Amino acid sequence: MYNFYTRLNKLFAIDNIRICKILEIFQYTLIYSILVILCSYLLNNYYYKKDKNISDKPYQEENKYIQIIKLSGIIVFELVVITILFFYIRKIGLLIPSIPNLWYPHFIPHTTLEYIIHIAIVVFLIELLPEFKHQLEDLNRLLVHKSN
Repeated sequence: MYNFYTRLNKLFAIDNIRICKILEIFQYTLIYSILVILCSYLLNNYYYKKDKNISDKPYQEENKYIQIIKLSGIIVFELVVITILFFYIRKIGLLIPSIPNLWYPHFIPHTTLEYIIHIAIVVFLIELLPEFKHQLEDLNRLLVHKSN
């Protein structure tokens, strides 16, 4: 049966498990942040610098639908690359054991990993890729705005 006061007490409880979860969030956020910064540095300085000539090409002389198809193709390719990066960033991060589990053996590791992955990896990496975000904005502009 649902009991508001029991849930409220659990919300503010500070026990060993809660401390372990907070430590694990800190540990994996730090690990994944370092990996994301490294990957974004490599992408920004090698892929997007090299591809700059293609993405800076003016699309004004092309048909709007051809622009949409080209830009969509580039974005889909880059999404595949980013998804593969997510996969390997997660795998590399999991090579490091959960420190709270070593400290408190009753703690079940990686229960907070989904929160960390969604914030530290997905949001942080996309925010650190300005060229990818510009391409999404360009595609949005092409799809939303009507041609003159």
